[in-house]
Amino acid sequence: MGDLSRILRREYEPGPDCAWIWRLGLHPRVALFLWKVVWDRLPTRAVLGGRGVRIPLVCGVCGVAETVDHALFRCTWARATWRLAGVPQVVWRGRDPFLQAMRQGLESPLLRQGAVRASCTAFQIWLARNARTFDERRMSPRFVVERARVQAAELGYTIPVGGTLIARDT
Repeated sequence: MGDLSRILRREYEPGPDCAWIWRLGLHPRVALFLWKVVWDRLPTRAVLGGRGVRIPLVCGVCGVAETVDHALFRCTWARATWRLAGVPQVVWRGRDPFLQAMRQGLESPLLRQGAVRASCTAFQIWLARNARTFDERRMSPRFVVERARVQAAELGYTIPVGGTLIARDT
């Protein structure tokens, strides 16, 4: 029985703490997206290929293996979008620095504002990637940045200062 309990315990070890995501005050879709980034569960080409889906495993823009890190932060198109968004490069160097910056967003209103803006930018980069991949629609980095800015501004109106964080679907 000891061997079985060790195997089960190892199989069901808790994963990353994601409670901070829900406290950022993000739109539920953006929060779920961020949760998937933490758990490396975005359906990138690499993930889908690993599940047996027969698709090219490389990014449609730059021909590099498409992982979460690549799709959101390393792809030349994503990097151009981040630069236009004006988010500090230290935030979008990669998945881990991005997630660390998002967690720090809970430390102050100014950091929260930056975390919300960066989260919305990453979400819009993902949506644009999906449009390129599945709908064959190309969006300019400038258009994606504007969509992220509008989304973050909408969330700004739903976050009361010093109160409970609630994001409403309008």
